[in-house]
Amino acid sequence: MSETRTMPAPDLDPVWPTTDVWDAERRAFVRMLPALLATHRGRYVAIHGGNVVAEGTDQIEVAKRAYAQIGYVPVYVGLVTDEAPRMVRVASPLLGWFKPTHCPSCGARRPHKFEGRASDNLNAIKYYCPACRHTYDTGVRVSANSE
Repeated sequence: MSETRTMPAPDLDPVWPTTDVWDAERRAFVRMLPALLATHRGRYVAIHGGNVVAEGTDQIEVAKRAYAQIGYVPVYVGLVTDEAPRMVRVASPLLGWFKPTHCPSCGARRPHKFEGRASDNLNAIKYYCPACRHTYDTGVRVSANSE
């Protein structure tokens, strides 16, 4: 019977390489957030060079003041809050041009695109696999009257 060994937990502190100036400013905002909550809660702050360069209640005005002070360089303007940001789902118009290269059911190449009736005035963009006869819907709807 083998012996069980317990290993130490890995260090999970994120290591973010600096590849982009704006991203470095965003990371500085995240690092500064606990201190900013005590002094700027509910307000927007502009971060440049790891420092607060402007603050206020209107995001656009804060950005304008920051640009007027330091020039048109990358800055991060964020809302100082301890609430999670509200998630928003945005439909992508690119789905209409999505063309799969393989069938998700059998893996066969080149499924065929067709439009199937979804309602009286809408067609659904679908794909049909001739190998396994699987039909799948992309979720995209187009006007049935468009040619």
